[in-house]
Amino acid sequence: MKRIDFLFMLFILLIGMLIISPIVSAQQNVNILVVYYSLTGNTKQMATGVVEGVQRDSNAVAILKKIDEVTSADLDSADGIILGSPTYHGNIANPMKEFIDNTGFWGGKVGGAFSTGAMKTGGKENVVVSLLLALMMKGVILVGPVYDYGNIRVGAFGASALTGPDDQGVSETELEDARKLGERVGLIAERLKIRNTSQH
Repeated sequence: MKRIDFLFMLFILLIGMLIISPIVSAQQNVNILVVYYSLTGNTKQMATGVVEGVQRDSNAVAILKKIDEVTSADLDSADGIILGSPTYHGNIANPMKEFIDNTGFWGGKVGGAFSTGAMKTGGKENVVVSLLLALMMKGVILVGPVYDYGNIRVGAFGASALTGPDDQGVSETELEDARKLGERVGLIAERLKIRNTSQH
């Protein structure tokens, strides 16, 4: 009788390991690719903030790359892709536009966007929306940062920083916006990967 109890317990333990193993594996392997273009360093600083946000989740790994460093393997292995561009005359920087145009379909991944720009109404939001539209056309699931204000939670399209003469560089508040974006993309990518893994 004791032998049957022992074998039954061993069987239950093995089944539990088979169920939990893919979930744990998914949690440990969430890769978020942060791709940016920057000339002055402001967009790179925001990208670094995004990376810090991704790393708030111990199960997510952030990979930070300039657009000219990104390989097809980077794109294929990413569970999430976050794009960042400076704003030039209300538009995406041309190198970022070329990067988007010259890469393939990224379907099933989670994505977000951020921008920097010198003017208060110079098109930073337009750049974020344009990047999100490009991600959507490539089959990416779009998410943005979420803010908690006591009893109220609100979401945003992405993150941006005013870097012009009135507000030089990237402020701590703007960096926190970038972190919240990275944190949200990492969290949703992890949940999606766990769900997909558990369904197989």
